[in-house]
Amino acid sequence: MRLVALGLLFLSLSFGCEPEPDAVVEPVPIVWQALPDSVAEAFADEAGERDAPGAVLAIRQGDTYYASGYGSKDPDGGDPVEPTTLFRIGSITKMLTAVALLQQVEEGLLDLQDAAEEHLPSFELAGPGDFAEVTLTDLLRHTSGLYEITPIDGGGDDERLDSFTAEDFAASSYMMNRPGEFWNYSNPNFSLAGLVVERTDGRLYPEVMATEVFAPLGMHRTVFHAEDVLADGDYAVAFGRGWTAEDPGPFRLDADAYDDAWSRPAGFAWSSAPDLVELGDFLLDGDLEVLADELHEQMVGPQVATRAFLDHLDYGFGVMQWHGTRAGSEWFEVETIEHGGAIPGYAAELITLPEHDTVIVTLASTDWSLFGETRAVIFEDMLGLSGGDFPDVEVDPTDFSRYVGSYRDPMNIGTVEVFLGGDGDLEVYCPTLESAGNSYEDVLQPVSRDNFLFTVDDYPFEATFLPEVGGDPEQPYWFRTRYFVAERVES
Repeated sequence: MRLVALGLLFLSLSFGCEPEPDAVVEPVPIVWQALPDSVAEAFADEAGERDAPGAVLAIRQGDTYYASGYGSKDPDGGDPVEPTTLFRIGSITKMLTAVALLQQVEEGLLDLQDAAEEHLPSFELAGPGDFAEVTLTDLLRHTSGLYEITPIDGGGDDERLDSFTAEDFAASSYMMNRPGEFWNYSNPNFSLAGLVVERTDGRLYPEVMATEVFAPLGMHRTVFHAEDVLADGDYAVAFGRGWTAEDPGPFRLDADAYDDAWSRPAGFAWSSAPDLVELGDFLLDGDLEVLADELHEQMVGPQVATRAFLDHLDYGFGVMQWHGTRAGSEWFEVETIEHGGAIPGYAAELITLPEHDTVIVTLASTDWSLFGETRAVIFEDMLGLSGGDFPDVEVDPTDFSRYVGSYRDPMNIGTVEVFLGGDGDLEVYCPTLESAGNSYEDVLQPVSRDNFLFTVDDYPFEATFLPEVGGDPEQPYWFRTRYFVAERVES
């Protein structure tokens, strides 16, 4: 890890002589500069547009550090947000859980090809699927096929990571498809990975993370427990949505408004922008004090193609790699290693640019506050990159007949009939949704070849038609979304 990134630039005061054995060398702290004017203006404008009570932007470019807070720590006003203020970071937590499991691989306690059930012997699926086929690699790269569930406020008792897995999750769990078939983002992958870490170490997950991951990374203010956030005092109270249909919000969300120990490994950490810059430096450079280079390279390298939208996204172990990226309304031909986080009341992004030795962190205290236009200004004004039009995407309506057929998901959405409409659109009919009282748009909106938006109850799902592994690559077999997967059946 870069010494300056740790904030520990050790200065030799010997002037040609060996220092005294007991000499104490004081670290020189990082000096955070104000954001460049154009970036600061774009950031303030976007934060205001998103009605964010508070936000932080931090950038490390080479050896120079920039940071600025926006707004107040409390939606009702009060103390201003500082660059050091704590926010929930959502799914950025997945990177940290991946580090912990990979450390145990390095120690020889685990192997990435181990069946997950070897380390979770009491866990059994209640529904379809064979959990014995799921490997630790599948958990870290979202290829297990496990269905999506993310409890938000089930309780903060550390023992819940184990008990919820053995009881509630086991009682409802199933696999939407065979392991290894394709990437499909699902939070339970990382909840189970966190439980493997806990059981292998013998200590509770938050303690393992604090001592084995946060401390060596230099992330000294990254925590899970609300009492630690409240004791710290420098944290952002959010104004955001709820997590149930009965009480959707938005409303004030204090540090102890909700917690769920089972979901922690997937997305419940609190952190600061300076701590996340440390994590970004690790993503870029590695650190032998944290993880062996070989495992670091596997973590940040492409493990599986997501086949999502523009087909420019690969996934590593808790890490996304974009081969070209959107920023605001423009497309930039630049490689990024990154992950975002969205959790009720908070939004976060950690973006690294290996070719430019740059780390960008944004944190905000309201939902979906991602700073695309600000990112574009950073790319253009600080990195000298030129934006352009989005890549040409292959959407050929005459090709839509390939998707026509019946797809079946017995555990969730039931039968999905896909057919060509009168105007040549690709349409769907979902009798199970209709009988359950859900509304949906019958026309699938094309985004790129094999990728569509399927809107249910006003929420646009990313839907992809995928071939069967080992089958005809031109013959769609799966209708994949994050929350359900339907398999082609004979008409």
